[in-house]
Amino acid sequence: MTDNCTVTRFDDCLLHRIDPDAGVMVFVPTTRSALSHASFVDGRTPFATGPVRTQSQAAACTVAPPVTGPPRYILHMGFCGSTLLSRLLDVPGQAFVLKEPNALADIANWQARCAERGSDDQRIPKVADYATAMLLRHWAPNKPVVVKPSNWVNNIAEQLAADARAVIATIAPRAFVTAIFRGGRERMLFASRAFLHLAQGRPAFQRLFAEATANAGPFEKVARVAALLHAVQTALLARIPDATRIDFQQICREPDTAVAEACRALALPRPDARLAAQRAATVGRNAKLPGLSYSSSEHARADLQVHAQHGPVIDAALEWVASRINHGAALRINRAA
Repeated sequence: MTDNCTVTRFDDCLLHRIDPDAGVMVFVPTTRSALSHASFVDGRTPFATGPVRTQSQAAACTVAPPVTGPPRYILHMGFCGSTLLSRLLDVPGQAFVLKEPNALADIANWQARCAERGSDDQRIPKVADYATAMLLRHWAPNKPVVVKPSNWVNNIAEQLAADARAVIATIAPRAFVTAIFRGGRERMLFASRAFLHLAQGRPAFQRLFAEATANAGPFEKVARVAALLHAVQTALLARIPDATRIDFQQICREPDTAVAEACRALALPRPDARLAAQRAATVGRNAKLPGLSYSSSEHARADLQVHAQHGPVIDAALEWVASRINHGAALRINRAA
């Protein structure tokens, strides 16, 4: 890692990490092609073309590139087809979708720590504006950029979506909880971490977590926490009423319609009909692991296996959450917290 002595805009780099405690930002040299190929640009997939560079947070924020027009975001709840939608919209020469940049997750973590302490940090809005400008800058001349953050940033989604064009990818509660079980231990652990992160500063949701995990069996706890994670995200994303919502089922079953709706909402040129074959191939690949094929029938069979093993537990968890919180109550809890 190298330190820069002079202020620079890092035009060939992606803003990758933000460390508010050290007061530094980390930039990774890369290309549009490398970023487009990666399913996630949070570090899981290599995308660097050279050594990373650092600069002080204060210095970097003085040279933000101008943002032309409103930001464009694909927000989502997780496991809802947002990566597939991103790949369908990412058409060379028309639009570029930046998938899950880590810098926004760092800001979300920063905000969560402040919420836990019950304090504000006046640096966050300026740094968030700078991050937005750096992430939305054009990687190709005059081609619009869309950012699809991780659902980890849903605690700051309302701020990101202010004065922005936004699409929200949604998924039904039962399908969401099923996806958590289908993903095994890794997703189950993620659901717990994500809920505790998003519930920071929201005591009512934190109390529900304690209740959900008390005197319950292992899979009962997992199902309840997953259902609560869906509920808290529903509450947070409901605070962006003007966004266009596109459901997981539509993305999977009617991808052309989903793309058309997203293009209208994000003011993107609709992909040319000549690219229909490319879109069909995209739907036939695993969006997160493009080297693997995707089969809707295999996906359905996997869901049926989950339901055969855990269906009663999942249904009971959904009923448990519904008995304690409904959509309107979630909004009131969120705003009162």
